[in-house]
Amino acid sequence: MSYENEQKRLTAMWAIYDDIPENAEEPLGSESDGELLDHVSEHLSNSDSAQEIEPSDEIENEHYEPLDVDRSVDNSTSNDHPTSSSNIRQRYMWGKDGKTKWAESPGNQAVRTRSVNIVTHLPGPKKTTIVTTAKTPLECWSLFVDNVMLDDTVKYTNEKINHKSQNYSDKHMIRETNTIELKAALGLLYLAGVFRSSRQNLEDLWANDGTGVDIFRSTMPLKRFQILVACLRFDCAGTRNDRRRIDKLAPIRAIFERFINHCQECYIPSEYMTIDEKLEAFRGRCGFRQYIPNKPAKYGIKVFALVDARTFYIFNLEVYVGKQPDGPFSLSNKPDDIVLRLVEPIRGSNRNITFDNWFASYPLLIKLLKEYKLTAVCTLKKNKREIPPVMLAVRGREERSSMFGF
Repeated sequence: MSYENEQKRLTAMWAIYDDIPENAEEPLGSESDGELLDHVSEHLSNSDSAQEIEPSDEIENEHYEPLDVDRSVDNSTSNDHPTSSSNIRQRYMWGKDGKTKWAESPGNQAVRTRSVNIVTHLPGPKKTTIVTTAKTPLECWSLFVDNVMLDDTVKYTNEKINHKSQNYSDKHMIRETNTIELKAALGLLYLAGVFRSSRQNLEDLWANDGTGVDIFRSTMPLKRFQILVACLRFDCAGTRNDRRRIDKLAPIRAIFERFINHCQECYIPSEYMTIDEKLEAFRGRCGFRQYIPNKPAKYGIKVFALVDARTFYIFNLEVYVGKQPDGPFSLSNKPDDIVLRLVEPIRGSNRNITFDNWFASYPLLIKLLKEYKLTAVCTLKKNKREIPPVMLAVRGREERSSMFGF
């Protein structure tokens, strides 16, 4: 029965009740009730409202605006008021591919929290002995750059210093280095960043006319610092060419992967992570140096990063080196594959990942949810075939209005 019929039936019933004297003493359920119902039925049978109304297109379209593809599912189970929740038809929008289905309204919200949204680990430093005993900034720094990395760097840097010593007459400046001096040189690089002097001339930092920074001049001479930076090496030069045949990142591969492992061993990230690219400024000689005009540095080495969105802690990195030679380091550079490699350490952890439309695609989101137990927040390029055409039709739409798909 339609809403109009029900309203007319109730109106007629109240009209008959109004005709009953106020001093009527017959209790409800007596014979007069049967006469009353017969009177109502007779009244409805003689009225036009008793005629059954066939559902028309006008009634259907009153609550459901037509879409480009009118595929719908009727979830109604009763003939109540058409605006009641039990009689609302769930409408779907379909993508350009004809396969991806989007609901116009959200599903049932009165459900338990889904398992993919439950994180069981508290974020913060891991409760291991080596982490909990680190108190000073130097001890914390040593968690990521350990003695093995420093010893290897000193070893290979000395090899380069001995090779270049033939061209220097001042043997005091070209002498071999050690771990303490290497830490001092790295500390000066950190201080240059703290003082925002990364683009400042080194001679200005070591100036002794009152305009320089005393700690630079007190730590080591400028010429010695320049020699250490020029000779800094992280791998064996004798085997580098052989390793480069299968890996463009061979000069820093070992120390880079060790650093990433330390980052993952010392910290538990929060439930919100983000993936993006960054350009490390560099204008030297490098086969995979990138030019990105919309970046501040424009020239540099592109690095993809997985970062904790709350604390900005780096949890995984991948250097973009272009197409690698055939071998174990030859990997796909498709955005989907880059994302899957970056999130591998947090696979199955029910975390949420945020990234931009360069990485995003509908198949990637489905794979992250089903296989990796990760949810995602991202933007999609409007040329994706999974987006319904009705969402892209903005002409005539109200300004600042929104359309949602579920």
